[in-house]
Amino acid sequence: VGLALAGQSKTDGSWADSGEFFTYSTSIALSGLSAFKAVNKAIPKAISKGRHFLVKLDFQGPARTGCNSGDSSSTASYCGGWNYDPDAGRSDESNTGWAMTGLFLSGGVPTSIRHDNINWQHHVQSLKGNPFSPTANDGGGSYQPVYADHNGGEFSSNANDSGSVLFGLGFDGVPASDKHAAAAIKFGNDVLNTYEKALPTREMVYHTGTNEDGSCNPAVSGCTWSFASSSEGGYHYSIFALTKGLGEYIAPKLTNPKNWYAKVADLLLGSQGTDGSWPQDGRDDGDGTFASALAVSSLGLVAVPPSK
Repeated sequence: VGLALAGQSKTDGSWADSGEFFTYSTSIALSGLSAFKAVNKAIPKAISKGRHFLVKLDFQGPARTGCNSGDSSSTASYCGGWNYDPDAGRSDESNTGWAMTGLFLSGGVPTSIRHDNINWQHHVQSLKGNPFSPTANDGGGSYQPVYADHNGGEFSSNANDSGSVLFGLGFDGVPASDKHAAAAIKFGNDVLNTYEKALPTREMVYHTGTNEDGSCNPAVSGCTWSFASSSEGGYHYSIFALTKGLGEYIAPKLTNPKNWYAKVADLLLGSQGTDGSWPQDGRDDGDGTFASALAVSSLGLVAVPPSK
């Protein structure tokens, strides 16, 4: 399997599903190949080329695009993230999250890009001090900076992108004491608590409250959380992202019902079908196969440092 996947890479080191989605495809390929490094010498070579593509040919950073990720920069809306392909001038947190995951699992996020990526994570987070979010201050993450001030509906402070912000900061080495990480950790736990209160409904959620205000059942009137539409969605995708994020900062403890991993296990095991699969929720879960892969990865603590 590893050799077959390595053999599908392009000459520039990338992978492309149907000739597009370069960042997604390359990042997922690197994540998969990271488990086959010792199988054949061709695999580490493919990984190296794939990493080079993500960092040197695909990253929306100063070295390639000339952008500046500072708060007052005119390019802050994209600098420090990743786009669907190498085209310059655009980033989103979904592509960025997958790129960070591929790099992290295949050898780590290079220090050379951490500064600008940290700035990108700040710019998609609804938190005081972010020029893109003068009002919203709940610590959640959004799809792009333009949505950080809770002006994008389900694209603002949603469970998917909030998980990506959290593990992005973690993969960049940002400590839990940092205000951005602390707010993202709190928000991530609020998401899991909201999922528990929403049972038996299992749909991705987003937060509409201006400030962080805990959890509640989106089905109840007055709750500041809402269920996303099927055109966005991604219940299993969000748990996958939150597992990586919370796992960077809090050790998993299955026997502690208040621990994030115990909640993840409870939520996922309770939705597994009799054939062993998990159902798709919305676009970001892809299909039943991808939703199941996300669930298994979460239960298996993918990208979570081993407990000491």
